Amino acid sequence: DMGVLKVSRRVHASTEEAWKVVADVQHYSEYAPNLSASHVVTGTGVGMQRSCSNLKGESWIEECTLWEDGSRYSFRVDTSSYPYPIERMQGTWSVEDASGGALITMQFEYRMKYGIVGRAVGFVLRPWFKHISAQLLDRWQVAIERGAAPAARPKLHRA
Repeated sequence: DMGVLKVSRRVHASTEEAWKVVADVQHYSEYAPNLSASHVVTGTGVGMQRSCSNLKGESWIEECTLWEDGSRYSFRVDTSSYPYPIERMQGTWSVEDASGGALITMQFEYRMKYGIVGRAVGFVLRPWFKHISAQLLDRWQVAIERGAAPAARPKLHRA
């Protein structure tokens, strides 16, 4: 049975402006508080591979499984080197028109390892995950509404 986590945020910007920031998969770690690095290893669109590292420096690869320019994309995590007890994980990021702005949605579908024990861990991780996702959306919202390109933003200090 797959778990689903979904968070959304309305921003005061056009979908085009929101998409520019949300679709910048190379600089994802600049907004994600749980990541120390992210970069595209190879490709563009479907089949693109991105490497991500957490704050402990543990890395994994994600592969793009869907790319609809201007609208949405998905990445599937290669869980063989994933530092969390997750058997399967896929995230979808989307941007759509909302009254007076754009709606950004992040949806993660996952299956925990280790049966009932894993499900218990998953239950505990949910609030942390929602917190991390909210922080990421906060940072995206600021960047989008200011219209600042990631390169122009100061690197966020991490303790």
